[in-house]
Amino acid sequence: MEIFYCNYRFNLHFDEPIFFALEPIFIFRSVLGKHLHDLSCIRKNSKCGECSLAHHCAYALIFETPLLTESIELKGRKLGAHPFVMSLCKTDGEIFETDKAYNGSIQDFYLNFVLLESSIPQFAYIFTSIYNSGKEGIFRERKKFKIESVQTAVDTYYPNGDSIRISPFLQKWETDLDDSMFSKSIDISFLTPFRMLDSGSLATPLNAYHIINSATRRLKILCELYGHEYIPFSYDKRFLQEPYMRVDERSLSWRESNRYSAKQDTVMLLGGVVGKMKLSGMFAKSMLDILEGANIFNIGKNTSFGFGKVKVDIY
Repeated sequence: MEIFYCNYRFNLHFDEPIFFALEPIFIFRSVLGKHLHDLSCIRKNSKCGECSLAHHCAYALIFETPLLTESIELKGRKLGAHPFVMSLCKTDGEIFETDKAYNGSIQDFYLNFVLLESSIPQFAYIFTSIYNSGKEGIFRERKKFKIESVQTAVDTYYPNGDSIRISPFLQKWETDLDDSMFSKSIDISFLTPFRMLDSGSLATPLNAYHIINSATRRLKILCELYGHEYIPFSYDKRFLQEPYMRVDERSLSWRESNRYSAKQDTVMLLGGVVGKMKLSGMFAKSMLDILEGANIFNIGKNTSFGFGKVKVDIY
Protein backbone atom coordinates (compact mmCIF):
# COMPACT_ATOMS: atom_id res chain seq x y z
CA MET A 1 0.00 0.00 0.00
CA GLU A 2 1.28 3.47 -0.80
CA ILE A 3 0.13 7.08 -0.62
CA PHE A 4 1.72 10.03 -2.41
CA TYR A 5 1.44 13.46 -0.82
CA CYS A 6 2.95 16.96 -0.71
CA ASN A 7 3.77 19.16 2.28
CA TYR A 8 3.18 22.91 2.02
CA ARG A 9 3.99 25.45 4.72
CA PHE A 10 2.49 28.93 4.33
CA ASN A 11 4.36 31.63 6.23
CA LEU A 12 1.64 34.11 7.22
CA HIS A 13 2.32 37.61 8.55
CA PHE A 14 -0.50 39.60 10.17
CA ASP A 15 -0.46 43.40 10.08
CA GLU A 16 -0.64 43.40 13.89
CA PRO A 17 -0.54 40.85 16.73
CA ILE A 18 -3.73 38.80 16.78
CA PHE A 19 -5.75 37.16 19.55
CA PHE A 20 -7.71 33.98 18.82
CA ALA A 21 -10.75 33.38 21.04
CA LEU A 22 -11.61 30.23 19.07
CA GLU A 23 -9.26 27.54 17.81
CA PRO A 24 -7.46 29.23 14.89
CA ILE A 25 -7.35 26.11 12.74
CA PHE A 26 -11.18 26.10 12.76
CA ILE A 27 -11.13 29.72 11.61
CA PHE A 28 -8.62 29.15 8.81
CA ARG A 29 -10.53 26.09 7.66
CA SER A 30 -13.73 28.11 7.55
CA VAL A 31 -12.32 31.05 5.58
CA LEU A 32 -10.47 28.67 3.24
CA GLY A 33 -13.75 26.88 2.53
CA LYS A 34 -15.60 30.15 1.93
CA HIS A 35 -13.07 31.54 -0.53
CA LEU A 36 -12.54 28.17 -2.21
CA HIS A 37 -16.28 27.97 -2.79
CA ASP A 38 -16.35 31.52 -4.16
CA LEU A 39 -13.53 30.70 -6.57
CA SER A 40 -14.60 27.34 -7.91
CA CYS A 41 -18.38 26.99 -7.65
CA ILE A 42 -20.22 27.97 -10.84
CA ARG A 43 -23.62 26.68 -9.69
CA LYS A 44 -24.17 28.65 -6.52
CA ASN A 45 -27.76 27.48 -6.09
CA SER A 46 -26.94 23.77 -6.29
CA LYS A 47 -25.94 21.52 -3.42
CA CYS A 48 -22.64 19.72 -3.97
CA GLY A 49 -24.28 16.32 -3.56
CA GLU A 50 -26.74 17.11 -6.34
CA CYS A 51 -24.35 18.93 -8.69
CA SER A 52 -23.18 17.08 -11.81
CA LEU A 53 -19.92 19.07 -11.71
CA ALA A 54 -19.00 18.11 -8.16
CA HIS A 55 -16.32 15.65 -9.25
CA HIS A 56 -14.58 18.41 -11.23
CA CYS A 57 -14.89 21.20 -8.64
CA ALA A 58 -11.97 22.10 -6.36
CA TYR A 59 -14.30 23.00 -3.47
CA ALA A 60 -16.35 19.81 -3.72
CA LEU A 61 -13.29 17.58 -4.11
CA ILE A 62 -11.53 19.06 -1.08
CA PHE A 63 -14.36 20.00 1.30
CA GLU A 64 -17.26 17.73 0.31
CA THR A 65 -15.37 14.77 -1.18
CA PRO A 66 -18.22 12.85 -2.87
CA LEU A 67 -17.49 9.18 -3.50
CA LEU A 68 -17.70 7.99 -7.08
CA THR A 69 -18.07 4.31 -6.16
CA GLU A 70 -18.99 2.23 -3.13
CA SER A 71 -16.16 2.27 -0.61
CA ILE A 72 -15.01 -0.86 1.22
CA GLU A 73 -13.76 1.05 4.26
CA LEU A 74 -16.63 3.57 4.27
CA LYS A 75 -19.43 1.23 3.30
CA GLY A 76 -22.78 2.96 2.89
CA ARG A 77 -21.35 6.46 2.97
CA LYS A 78 -21.64 8.97 0.14
CA LEU A 79 -18.80 11.24 1.30
CA GLY A 80 -15.18 10.28 1.82
CA ALA A 81 -12.37 11.42 4.09
CA HIS A 82 -11.05 14.78 2.97
CA PRO A 83 -7.77 14.68 0.98
CA PHE A 84 -5.90 17.16 3.17
CA VAL A 85 -4.65 17.81 6.69
CA MET A 86 -4.16 21.28 8.19
CA SER A 87 -2.31 22.58 11.24
CA LEU A 88 -1.31 25.99 12.57
CA CYS A 89 2.03 26.46 14.29
CA LYS A 90 4.12 29.22 15.74
CA THR A 91 7.32 29.90 13.84
CA ASP A 92 9.22 27.64 16.26
CA GLY A 93 7.16 24.70 14.96
CA GLU A 94 5.04 24.31 18.11
CA ILE A 95 1.29 23.91 17.70
CA PHE A 96 -0.49 27.18 18.55
CA GLU A 97 -2.68 26.91 21.66
CA THR A 98 -5.27 29.54 22.55
CA ASP A 99 -4.82 29.20 26.32
CA LYS A 100 -1.14 30.14 26.30
CA ALA A 101 0.21 33.55 27.36
CA TYR A 102 1.57 34.26 23.87
CA ASN A 103 -1.96 34.41 22.39
CA GLY A 104 -2.46 38.02 21.32
CA SER A 105 1.22 38.87 20.96
CA ILE A 106 2.15 37.00 17.76
CA GLN A 107 2.00 38.22 14.17
CA ASP A 108 3.69 35.35 12.31
CA PHE A 109 2.37 31.82 11.89
CA TYR A 110 2.92 28.70 9.83
CA LEU A 111 -0.21 27.30 8.20
CA ASN A 112 0.70 23.74 7.22
CA PHE A 113 -0.99 21.52 4.65
CA VAL A 114 -0.56 17.88 3.75
CA LEU A 115 -2.23 17.43 0.36
CA LEU A 116 -2.93 13.91 -0.84
CA GLU A 117 -2.41 13.01 -4.47
CA SER A 118 -5.86 13.94 -5.79
CA SER A 119 -5.80 17.39 -4.16
CA ILE A 120 -2.28 18.41 -5.27
CA PRO A 121 -3.56 19.72 -8.65
CA GLN A 122 -5.89 22.02 -6.66
CA PHE A 123 -2.99 23.85 -4.98
CA ALA A 124 -3.52 27.02 -7.04
CA TYR A 125 -7.09 27.23 -5.73
CA ILE A 126 -5.90 26.74 -2.16
CA PHE A 127 -3.17 29.38 -2.51
CA THR A 128 -5.55 31.92 -4.04
CA SER A 129 -8.18 31.23 -1.37
CA ILE A 130 -5.67 31.85 1.42
CA TYR A 131 -4.41 34.96 -0.37
CA ASN A 132 -7.97 36.30 -0.67
CA SER A 133 -8.64 35.47 2.99
CA GLY A 134 -5.65 37.58 4.01
CA LYS A 135 -6.58 40.43 1.71
CA GLU A 136 -10.16 40.52 3.02
CA GLY A 137 -9.16 39.88 6.62
CA ILE A 138 -10.62 37.59 9.26
CA PHE A 139 -13.01 38.28 12.14
CA ARG A 140 -15.37 41.26 12.24
CA GLU A 141 -12.35 43.52 12.69
CA ARG A 142 -10.98 42.28 9.33
CA LYS A 143 -7.53 41.36 10.63
CA LYS A 144 -5.42 41.17 7.50
CA PHE A 145 -2.40 39.03 6.71
CA LYS A 146 -0.01 38.33 3.86
CA ILE A 147 1.59 35.17 2.54
CA GLU A 148 5.31 35.82 2.94
CA SER A 149 6.43 32.51 1.45
CA VAL A 150 5.43 28.90 0.80
CA GLN A 151 7.79 26.06 1.67
CA THR A 152 7.80 22.53 0.33
CA ALA A 153 9.96 19.72 1.68
CA VAL A 154 12.89 20.91 -0.46
CA ASP A 155 12.49 24.59 -1.36
CA THR A 156 10.98 27.96 -0.47
CA TYR A 157 8.88 29.97 -2.92
CA TYR A 158 7.89 33.63 -2.77
CA PRO A 159 4.57 34.86 -4.17
CA ASN A 160 4.13 37.74 -6.56
CA GLY A 161 0.91 39.27 -5.36
CA ASP A 162 -1.89 36.77 -5.86
CA SER A 163 0.21 34.33 -7.90
CA ILE A 164 3.04 31.91 -7.23
CA ARG A 165 5.03 29.48 -9.36
CA ILE A 166 5.74 26.38 -7.39
CA SER A 167 6.99 22.88 -8.17
CA PRO A 168 5.32 20.19 -6.06
CA PHE A 169 7.66 17.75 -4.36
CA LEU A 170 6.01 14.35 -4.10
CA GLN A 171 6.67 12.26 -1.01
CA LYS A 172 5.53 8.72 -0.36
CA TRP A 173 4.28 6.71 2.58
CA GLU A 174 4.19 2.97 2.04
CA THR A 175 3.92 -0.41 3.71
CA ASP A 176 4.22 -3.92 2.27
CA LEU A 177 2.24 -5.31 5.25
CA ASP A 178 5.31 -7.22 6.46
CA ASP A 179 4.28 -9.25 9.54
CA SER A 180 7.82 -9.68 10.91
CA MET A 181 7.73 -8.97 14.65
CA PHE A 182 10.01 -6.60 16.55
CA SER A 183 10.36 -5.67 20.21
CA LYS A 184 9.91 -1.90 20.37
CA SER A 185 9.12 1.01 22.65
CA ILE A 186 6.92 3.75 21.22
CA ASP A 187 6.41 7.28 22.50
CA ILE A 188 3.23 8.99 21.29
CA SER A 189 2.55 12.69 21.82
CA PHE A 190 -1.00 13.88 21.09
CA LEU A 191 -0.36 17.43 19.90
CA THR A 192 -4.00 18.21 19.11
CA PRO A 193 -7.11 16.53 20.56
CA PHE A 194 -7.47 12.86 19.62
CA ARG A 195 -10.95 11.38 19.34
CA MET A 196 -11.78 7.75 18.68
CA LEU A 197 -15.04 5.86 18.93
CA ASP A 198 -15.04 2.36 20.41
CA SER A 199 -18.42 0.59 20.21
CA GLY A 200 -20.12 3.92 19.59
CA SER A 201 -18.55 5.79 22.52
CA LEU A 202 -15.38 7.82 22.89
CA ALA A 203 -12.59 5.40 23.77
CA THR A 204 -11.18 5.78 27.28
CA PRO A 205 -8.77 4.95 28.80
CA LEU A 206 -6.61 4.74 25.70
CA ASN A 207 -4.50 1.66 25.12
CA ALA A 208 -2.36 0.17 22.33
CA TYR A 209 -5.41 -1.30 20.58
CA HIS A 210 -7.10 2.11 20.32
CA ILE A 211 -4.01 3.75 18.85
CA ILE A 212 -3.07 1.06 16.33
CA ASN A 213 -6.67 0.38 15.31
CA SER A 214 -7.32 4.09 14.76
CA ALA A 215 -4.11 4.59 12.78
CA THR A 216 -4.77 1.47 10.71
CA ARG A 217 -8.30 2.54 9.83
CA ARG A 218 -7.10 6.01 8.89
CA LEU A 219 -4.35 4.73 6.59
CA LYS A 220 -6.62 2.12 4.98
CA ILE A 221 -9.26 4.75 4.19
CA LEU A 222 -6.72 7.14 2.69
CA CYS A 223 -5.06 4.39 0.68
CA GLU A 224 -8.36 3.14 -0.72
CA LEU A 225 -9.54 6.62 -1.70
CA TYR A 226 -6.31 8.33 -2.71
CA GLY A 227 -3.48 5.80 -2.71
CA HIS A 228 -2.30 2.76 -4.61
CA GLU A 229 -2.26 -1.00 -4.05
CA TYR A 230 -4.93 -0.84 -1.35
CA ILE A 231 -5.42 -4.10 0.55
CA PRO A 232 -8.26 -4.60 3.06
CA PHE A 233 -6.81 -6.16 6.20
CA SER A 234 -7.11 -6.05 9.98
CA TYR A 235 -5.13 -6.99 13.07
CA ASP A 236 -6.33 -9.49 15.66
CA LYS A 237 -7.35 -7.45 18.71
CA ARG A 238 -5.91 -10.11 21.04
CA PHE A 239 -2.38 -9.20 19.96
CA LEU A 240 -2.89 -5.45 20.45
CA GLN A 241 -3.17 -5.68 24.23
CA GLU A 242 -1.43 -7.28 27.19
CA PRO A 243 0.63 -9.40 27.42
CA TYR A 244 1.77 -8.64 23.85
CA MET A 245 1.60 -4.85 24.16
CA ARG A 246 1.74 -2.73 27.29
CA VAL A 247 0.99 0.86 28.23
CA ASP A 248 4.05 1.87 30.26
CA GLU A 249 3.03 5.50 30.72
CA ARG A 250 -0.19 7.41 30.21
CA SER A 251 -0.27 11.14 30.89
CA LEU A 252 -3.38 12.44 29.18
CA SER A 253 -5.92 15.18 29.73
CA TRP A 254 -9.14 16.19 28.02
CA ARG A 255 -9.15 19.41 26.02
CA GLU A 256 -12.28 21.10 24.74
CA SER A 257 -12.05 23.28 21.64
CA ASN A 258 -14.56 25.94 20.65
CA ARG A 259 -15.86 25.60 17.12
CA TYR A 260 -18.33 27.90 15.42
CA SER A 261 -20.93 26.03 13.37
CA ALA A 262 -22.30 28.15 10.53
CA LYS A 263 -25.06 25.60 9.91
CA GLN A 264 -26.32 25.81 13.49
CA ASP A 265 -25.18 29.41 14.05
CA THR A 266 -23.68 28.56 17.41
CA VAL A 267 -20.37 27.85 19.12
CA MET A 268 -19.91 24.12 19.73
CA LEU A 269 -17.49 22.30 22.01
CA LEU A 270 -15.41 19.58 20.37
CA GLY A 271 -13.02 17.72 22.64
CA GLY A 272 -10.37 15.04 22.72
CA VAL A 273 -7.32 13.88 24.65
CA VAL A 274 -3.89 15.52 24.54
CA GLY A 275 -0.70 14.48 26.27
CA LYS A 276 1.65 11.52 26.04
CA MET A 277 1.63 7.73 26.08
CA LYS A 278 4.40 5.17 26.04
CA LEU A 279 3.83 1.69 24.61
CA SER A 280 6.11 -1.33 24.53
CA GLY A 281 5.90 -4.89 23.29
CA MET A 282 5.97 -6.86 20.07
CA PHE A 283 4.95 -4.94 16.95
CA ALA A 284 4.65 -6.14 13.35
CA LYS A 285 6.72 -4.20 10.83
CA SER A 286 3.48 -3.10 9.15
CA MET A 287 2.24 -1.61 12.44
CA LEU A 288 5.41 0.46 12.69
CA ASP A 289 4.87 1.65 9.10
CA ILE A 290 1.31 2.64 9.95
CA LEU A 291 2.39 4.54 13.07
CA GLU A 292 4.92 6.40 10.91
CA GLY A 293 2.00 7.26 8.64
CA ALA A 294 0.12 8.65 11.63
CA ASN A 295 2.91 11.23 11.94
CA ILE A 296 1.91 12.52 8.51
CA PHE A 297 -1.86 12.14 8.20
CA ASN A 298 -3.24 12.45 11.78
CA ILE A 299 -5.52 9.83 13.33
CA GLY A 300 -8.97 9.57 14.87
CA LYS A 301 -12.06 11.65 14.18
CA ASN A 302 -12.24 15.22 12.84
CA THR A 303 -8.78 15.15 11.25
CA SER A 304 -9.82 17.79 8.69
CA PHE A 305 -10.24 20.16 11.65
CA GLY A 306 -6.65 19.53 12.69
CA PHE A 307 -7.55 16.95 15.34
CA GLY A 308 -5.45 13.85 15.92
CA LYS A 309 -2.04 15.35 15.13
CA VAL A 310 0.54 13.09 16.75
CA LYS A 311 4.29 12.75 17.06
CA VAL A 312 5.36 9.10 17.13
CA ASP A 313 8.91 8.08 18.10
CA ILE A 314 9.88 4.42 17.71
CA TYR A 315 12.98 2.93 19.29
